Amino acid sequence: MHNSQDGALVDPDSPNGNPWLLTDSTPSDVCLNCHATGLGAVFAVDVLNPSPMKGAGNFIFLLEDNLNDGHGGAANPISGDAAGHNLNAPGHGLATDATLTTAPGGTFPAGAMACSSCHDPHGTEDFRMLYGVRTVQGGIATFTNPAP
Repeated sequence: MHNSQDGALVDPDSPNGNPWLLTDSTPSDVCLNCHATGLGAVFAVDVLNPSPMKGAGNFIFLLEDNLNDGHGGAANPISGDAAGHNLNAPGHGLATDATLTTAPGGTFPAGAMACSSCHDPHGTEDFRMLYGVRTVQGGIATFTNPAP
């Protein structure tokens, strides 16, 4: 997961400088390297023909260019951003929400949304490695309820 070997960067040409010494450019890209398509997971791009599994969560809609599949939908397109929260994982075609700068009803910055915003990448005994009651991401957000 981390981009170092004997104290030296494995990929010194990372476009973002890799401040966390990750093997990919963002934390979510690291997660999705395995959880998007590896280990039997599926990261589909066609929301009208999804696979029976939802690999790395319900994020296939983010790749959709038009969610409006109803009558006249082509004339009134709705981008995948409108379907839920976005993850910043450019290596997998996912970008920061172009419409909302913060979470709906909150102050969490949309540009900081990552798999690790809710899931502890270093492991926990909680369901799906979800964070419990605690402050996360250097104080950006605080979870006030325990993990399910």
